[in-house]
Amino acid sequence: MPLSNQQLALTWHMEFTPQAMFVPLVRRQVEHAMTGWRCAEDDTATAVLISSELATNAVEHAHVRGERFGITLTVTRRDCLIEVTDPVVAPPRITSPSSDDEHGRGLHLVATLSEDFGHRPRPEGGKTVWVRLALTDTGRTHPAASACPVQTLSWPSGNGEPAKADVAHVPPAPLTGQAAPPTPVEKNMHTTMTPCTELVELGKFLAIAAHRINAGQAPPQMFSAAIDAAWHQLAEDPEAHAAFTTAHAGRPLRHIAETGSGYIDWVATYEERYGRLPEIWFTNTDGDVNTSALADYLQTGRVVAEWNCSPAPGDGDGDAFPAPVRAGVSSKTT
Repeated sequence: MPLSNQQLALTWHMEFTPQAMFVPLVRRQVEHAMTGWRCAEDDTATAVLISSELATNAVEHAHVRGERFGITLTVTRRDCLIEVTDPVVAPPRITSPSSDDEHGRGLHLVATLSEDFGHRPRPEGGKTVWVRLALTDTGRTHPAASACPVQTLSWPSGNGEPAKADVAHVPPAPLTGQAAPPTPVEKNMHTTMTPCTELVELGKFLAIAAHRINAGQAPPQMFSAAIDAAWHQLAEDPEAHAAFTTAHAGRPLRHIAETGSGYIDWVATYEERYGRLPEIWFTNTDGDVNTSALADYLQTGRVVAEWNCSPAPGDGDGDAFPAPVRAGVSSKTT
């Protein structure tokens, strides 16, 4: 059964290195996308489960050195299409539920939960495994969909022929703040629908943290309440948190309590690598920008702030998570 023609849709895409540690991050990012699009909880849970199974299949059975696997979500008012691409042409194999082959059993579950399930070859090599879900909550779509540019996207129908749909490229709602600007491709993962600004900046922060820790220096201070709030939310899934920190820092890092105030000494390193600090670093958990502190930084190149946490080596839980610093910086928010 094909998806309805000429219907407005939302789409999201990310690519990952085919390593098992990134499967939890796939689950986390799919959940974030579906939740940001205001999909029903049951639909979100099903999409997360199926995405996890397909990602695991790509990691375990379609691993080619130097290649990534990609995952794409396309959501209309009635349907969710999940596509996972990998560099191996061999099709997925479904076995009976009683089989000892866990891979086959996982695909049997995927087939049971889906309306349609299949695969197709890719012109550039490899294949795309696709799953179509019927959504239970047909009235919820991203509120910005009607304002987004539309282009035509091909996707599989039930008979293997491509159908057409008008697709608005709308990223899921960010955790806080505004949508992120384009960012460079990361070492182990990249996305054509950029993640929220907070996670982009958290990744840069963790890369700086790893550099300082490896050099025997003190870890950097986390002074942005908005970014720290995103860090807290990511850490709710320990596996996804470990995958994220490893992707950006090259090693697992913990979030630990460390209170202080004063000069932020890693800003120069950030500017050498990425340019000026964006305003999200001066944003509190309510989304308000501390314009006074931002202006001081732009004028002097220095940041004086309060903090209550920092990264540390290791993959354990560390100390209890302190609440994010509400103001984000020491100057009064205006």
